[in-house]
Formats: sequence, C-alpha cells, structure tokens
Amino acid sequence: MKKNIRFGFISGMLFLSLVSVYFFREPLSRHPLQKLFSIPALDPLYFLKQTELQRQVKKSKGEIRLQGFTNGYLPKRELSSSESKQRDLHFSEPSKHSQDDSKLQPVTKEELMALKQCYATQTCNFPQTDPRSYEFALGRAIALGLKNYFEQNKNNLQSLEDLTALAQDFIQSRDGFVQDQALDILAYLPPSAENLESLTQALKDSSDGDLIEKSLAECKRYLNSENGEKVDQFVQHIVESGGHFSSQRIASQIIPFINEKNFQKYQQILARLPKESVAARNLKASMEEYLLLKRGS
Repeated sequence: MKKNIRFGFISGMLFLSLVSVYFFREPLSRHPLQKLFSIPALDPLYFLKQTELQRQVKKSKGEIRLQGFTNGYLPKRELSSSESKQRDLHFSEPSKHSQDDSKLQPVTKEELMALKQCYATQTCNFPQTDPRSYEFALGRAIALGLKNYFEQNKNNLQSLEDLTALAQDFIQSRDGFVQDQALDILAYLPPSAENLESLTQALKDSSDGDLIEKSLAECKRYLNSENGEKVDQFVQHIVESGGHFSSQRIASQIIPFINEKNFQKYQQILARLPKESVAARNLKASMEEYLLLKRGS
C-alpha cells in the first residue's frame, strides 16, 4: 500500500514537472495558457497596447519586408543574410492623459504602408473571430500609427511632403477611423487642389455623417478660391446622392455653401428629392434661412 502511494506521489510530481517545462519554457504570450489570461477578440485595442513590438525593416526592389516578433502585427518571415539592416521599432498606444509628443512611440512611413498591405494579405496578426474583427483591429492600428506619425512630424518642414502623400493615400481607406485621422492631417496642411480632390473623391459616397460633417470645415477653406466649384459639386452630390445620414445632416448645414450662383442648382436638387424625406425638409429649411439672411443683410 505504501509503495503504491509513494509511486503515485512520485509519478504525480514528475507529471507536474513536465507540464511546467512545457508551459513555462517561453513567455506566457506564446504558449497555450495565453488563452486563459487574455482574450484579444474582446478588446480591439489589444494589439495596440503591446509595448515590445520589434520589426526588422528592409527595402528591396521597392518592397518593404518586415519580420514580426512576439505580439507583432506582421507575420514572421525569414530574412536572408543579405537583409542585414535591422532596427527595433516600438508601436503602442499613447497615454490618454498626456499629449507630450516625446511619449509617442516612433512610427515610420514604411511601417504604415506595410500595415496597409495587411488588407490584401489577410495574414497579419489581428483577431479573426468574426468577419469584421480583422479589418476593425487593423484600421485602429493604422489610425493610431498615422496619428503618431503626424504628431512626430507636423513641425518638420522636410516631412510635409510625406505627410501630404500619406493623407492623400489614407483618406481613401475604407475604415472611418483611418479617414478621420487622414482628414486631420489634410486640415493641417496648406490648401491645395490635389488635397481637395483626394478628399472629395474619397468621401463623396460616404455614409458616415460625422466624417462628412467634419469634411465641411475643410471644404470651407476652399470656398473663395479657384477650387470653389469643386466644393459646390461635392456638397451638392452629398445632399442629393450621398449616404442616407450624410445627406440628411449636410442638408441642414449648407448655408455657408449657398450663394446667388448656385441657389438655383439647390432648387433643382430639392425638386428631385422625395418631398417628405428628411433631407428635403432640411434642405428647404436651409434655403429659406439663406434667403432670410440675405434679405436681412
């Protein structure tokens, strides 16, 4: 009896030792117990909160190759011996209690463009627990990276060209968070026909009422310029053919965009809109208020 108890005790200790070696031979973030302590699918910012993101970056024939390590975004790749340039990069969420630029983790233009490629590859390290979880987490990562890059480079005149290119590129994103951040950069940059063209092409069919409303502030900068007609076309398209909520909201806020030259055009749009629609009622109210203001002046 005692021999059996002793044998069972020794066997149990040996089993626990083997289990310990298996589970704790490497960091918790890489072994199966991670699932018991962390559920990334419940927190879309999980991948943004890792403070030890390291990547190896190398340009080769116009391509950016990155190697992800523990909790990295990008899939791991084997680098050849010729790809010897390496640098450690860190990408994490900035403190919500501080706007100190020095505390923002550095992000490069190459990193942002590499993250963009994750849409096409669908192989980057973002949760895929439902049909939209991957793109949602990826969009938040890009938006945060774009914000960090902007904060770090907005006062550097040599970076204006890169900021402009990134803003024009990412305003075309299908993610609202990314578009919102790109719009912030466009608002910071000097007005240009190219910037306005990027904005109007990207947002003309958007159903995001908040984003469209925010874009109006940027459009106002172009009203009295040679690009005023482009602004008219954009606003009129949103009111008549834009997303449902965008059309309703913008129709109630277009008084600054109405003038003697385009008033008739808005009358034509009003006639084509369903009479009982919210957009039609809002547009009619805006036009009536415009006339009252004009008479008062």
